[in-house]
Formats: sequence, C-alpha cells, structure tokens
Amino acid sequence: MSRIVYVNGAYVPEEEAKVSIFDRAFLFGDAIYEVTAVVDGRLVDFDAHLTRLDRSLNEVGLTHGMNHEGLREV
Repeated sequence: MSRIVYVNGAYVPEEEAKVSIFDRAFLFGDAIYEVTAVVDGRLVDFDAHLTRLDRSLNEVGLTHGMNHEGLREV
C-alpha cells in the first residue's frame, strides 16, 4: 500500500511525488525548521506556530504559498 504525501499543493501517492531539480531547497539546502507540540492529536497553539513559520520563511525569502486556513486544513 502506498503512502499519501503532500507536495506542491496536492496530495499524491508517495511514488508520484516529485521535486524540481531547480527547487531552492535542492540547489542550496534552503530549509526552515519549525516545531510545535501535539497533545491528543491536536497541535498546541497552532496560530503561534504559523506566526513563527511565516517569520522564519520571510527571513530567508521563502513562502509556503498558502494562507493560514489552508495550512490548518492540511
């Protein structure tokens, strides 16, 4: 059974997931690391998590391409 992954705004089977060779993370190792706690299957203080994520992405000139509600749905 294939796992489902979220890539470039879509859920796809793991074996179909692709990243462009021109992706900045691939070319330059650009990455953002952000952590939040999960209690009883729910993210703790999700709004603060998204605020930190947005700030970190902005610092390196990246965007996630989704609004906070879209990220919440993912």
